[in-house]
Amino acid sequence: MKLGPAVFVTAAFIGPGTIITASISGANYGFSILWALIFGIIATLIIQEMVSRLALVRKSSLAETFRLDYYGRSYYTPLLILILLAIVLGNAAYESGNLAGAFIGLSGLIPGINKELGLFIIYLAAFILLYSGKLKVLEIVMMVLVGIMGLVFIVTLFFVEIDFQKMISGLNPTIPEGSWLLVLGLVGTTVVPYNIFLHSSTLGKKWTSVKSLKEVRFDTVFSILIGGIITIAILITAATTLNPSNQSISGLNELAMQLEPSLGQFSTILISIGILSAGITSTITAPLAAGLVVAEFFPNAKDKYQLNRVTWISILTIGVLIASFEIRPILLIQLAQFANGLLLPVIVILLLVMINSRKMEMYANSWKQNVLGLMVLTTVLILGAKGIIASLNLL
Repeated sequence: MKLGPAVFVTAAFIGPGTIITASISGANYGFSILWALIFGIIATLIIQEMVSRLALVRKSSLAETFRLDYYGRSYYTPLLILILLAIVLGNAAYESGNLAGAFIGLSGLIPGINKELGLFIIYLAAFILLYSGKLKVLEIVMMVLVGIMGLVFIVTLFFVEIDFQKMISGLNPTIPEGSWLLVLGLVGTTVVPYNIFLHSSTLGKKWTSVKSLKEVRFDTVFSILIGGIITIAILITAATTLNPSNQSISGLNELAMQLEPSLGQFSTILISIGILSAGITSTITAPLAAGLVVAEFFPNAKDKYQLNRVTWISILTIGVLIASFEIRPILLIQLAQFANGLLLPVIVILLLVMINSRKMEMYANSWKQNVLGLMVLTTVLILGAKGIIASLNLL
């Protein structure tokens, strides 16, 4: 079986925000909200399988299918504006957090590095990789960086004493007092709207026939499970090493403490490499997704390639400018969550409608797949509403 563009989904949802959110969740609440992370992973598998099947059968991305099926209808323009605003604003917010997180990792490797210089180095690296426009090269880079980051945390699992009884109890959906935003964060870092568009846009570059559906499903499931295992490993290490001592996380040193059982004095270096890797992968995927989506919504543009490039350069540049200011990181995270909560239910509804279209023929959803899709939709509607309320209260 071949691996393909689903690695972009993994690279996108395992960013610095994921490492920090999973670490804080484990440190503050142990295994109590592990269920939220598991739900996010399962929901991602369900949604990304649907969108990859849609792209393969219809031979068009999610954005292109939406345009082909709904252009000219009264609600097309309002929905298009909503999607574009959420993608652009949400990605800009995510991008600033990705760059800020990557800098935290870089500063752990090069103590005392000037913030502006560090951000410029990361910006330049991402710019060069994106400017090349070679998805195969980007796939390899993603695999290597995600592999490095994952190895750091997974190896640590073999050096800590896990309370399996408590871990299993964490699968029972409960929301401890004060944990609501972290529950939203764990789901929001895995089920991300721009990932849905990114996957469908890049899939067609590798597979063009419905005969490849088995390979596409393997690529999707394998890549997302790898990302899920890494994120679970992060939460477990924090729950096992930091929660018993009530150790809160306020910076790189506290994050590094969860790796001390396996890495000792090298823990700070390795956590820095992990966060830097996560930051760079997410820094690449957010503008890449925005550029592809915008270009696909405007196929009659004089130069789609140029529109794509202008979009990703704008997202990358806005992200680095915001990251360079002394803006509270939590505010950026909540802005991204606001966009996520607003857009995700809309995308899931559109996806369910399109995946059940007669144009899908024998590849339309079965009733079981629709039940799973509706369960995901109901949950993201509730979480999205709560996320929007929480974000408005913060702003």
